[in-house]
Amino acid sequence: MIKVLQDWNELGEATLSLQRLGLPTHETPQKNWDLCALHRLTEARPQPVVLDLGCGTGEALKLLGTARTCGELHGVDLRIPWRLRLSGWKRQRAAGAAPFQLHCGDVMRLSFADASIDIAYAISVIEHGIDLGKFFSEVRRVLKPDGMLFVTTDYWPDPIDTESVRAFDLPWRIFSRQDVQTMIADADRQGLRLASQMPIPECTRPTVHWQRRDYTFIQLTFTRKT
Repeated sequence: MIKVLQDWNELGEATLSLQRLGLPTHETPQKNWDLCALHRLTEARPQPVVLDLGCGTGEALKLLGTARTCGELHGVDLRIPWRLRLSGWKRQRAAGAAPFQLHCGDVMRLSFADASIDIAYAISVIEHGIDLGKFFSEVRRVLKPDGMLFVTTDYWPDPIDTESVRAFDLPWRIFSRQDVQTMIADADRQGLRLASQMPIPECTRPTVHWQRRDYTFIQLTFTRKT
């Protein structure tokens, strides 16, 4: 399945949906579109084992922990902020929110066992210097036979040059239509196919302005090939 963020009305609907459920929202409104879709994906499975690939400061982990939709909830990143570690420690000792486990590591070299994860997700991660072949191969390894991968990233149909920009001291890439088509083919070669085969939706209105670039977000949901 592929979705492209079209306008601010979608952002408002996603934010209101999270608020009605009593779930935390992101300080960056565009991220609520991703978080709302992620919540729906995990909610559709009974207590899945879920892995956050590049958990950052943990907004998605906190949302899923509050929603209590996951049987196990793990987050992995090269660096785990101490504030997130403290939040995870508090949740282990408090009622009302499911705890999450944090792992310091590389999303292209995971420490998890084969076929151990129901749902993996990477929100705003793959645009920062990730080798997609290695990434998809490793995710496919840890997913269960019916497992799913949810990916979001920066997108615009036409190429946008970001060669001179560093984001969070990492490379930054805005995926073009051709880049996304290549990504889908790369994933397929590594054993992951789109959950629903469909063309990339048209998009004419940017919803994000950052680093002097105008673009939007795209979501892709893959399933592991058996």
